[in-house]
Amino acid sequence: MHRTIKKIEEDTERFSFNTAVSTFMICVNDLADLKCHKKEILEKLLILLTPYAPHISEELWDQLGNQGSVLDAAYPTFNPALLVESTKEYPVSINGKLRTNIELTLDLEQPQVEELVLQNEVVQKWLDGKAPKKIIFVKNKMINVVI
Repeated sequence: MHRTIKKIEEDTERFSFNTAVSTFMICVNDLADLKCHKKEILEKLLILLTPYAPHISEELWDQLGNQGSVLDAAYPTFNPALLVESTKEYPVSINGKLRTNIELTLDLEQPQVEELVLQNEVVQKWLDGKAPKKIIFVKNKMINVVI
């Protein structure tokens, strides 16, 4: 939610309305996947949506059981501390072809990453008992295993 609040604020300030709408769709899809029906979250989303779709926001605000107008609600603020990521999902290619993804913490170094990659069962299947010639690790980007 905090990532959405930040992105909507930035997009609105830059008049990038199309990317803001895309951010709404991503947020709604994520909330649906999580089966999130919390009133607190939905209220924040409605407040963010109000400048883009005021009439439906007002109707949904009323259906959530709120008194008064959505226009009177305080605009949500994001907490930058909650936006700090500690892990990243790296694509793992074998001989240049994407074979799997591995989620790793961001503080790992090359030897630790190599060890974790070689333990992955999809990578082991593609290695077929062979030792890799080289493992290329580009921090925050990708991993490539060369056979």
